[in-house]
Amino acid sequence: MTSATVRQKARLPLAFSVPKGGDWRNEDSFHRSTKGVYALSDGASVSFDSASWARILVQTLVSISMIAA
Repeated sequence: MTSATVRQKARLPLAFSVPKGGDWRNEDSFHRSTKGVYALSDGASVSFDSASWARILVQTLVSISMIAA
């Protein structure tokens, strides 16, 4: 194994998300494919079930991107 291969395998995708504070749930969503396609969605905290919609959005976007690639 070359050093470039080791560096590539050592990289981990990191995603940080911070709730607004107080009793608010964090409704953001992040998804990454095995081929390196990333999607991030900011779940709007005042809409109905925004965490689920954010999750559906990022998973669908990554899936569509994988088909088109």
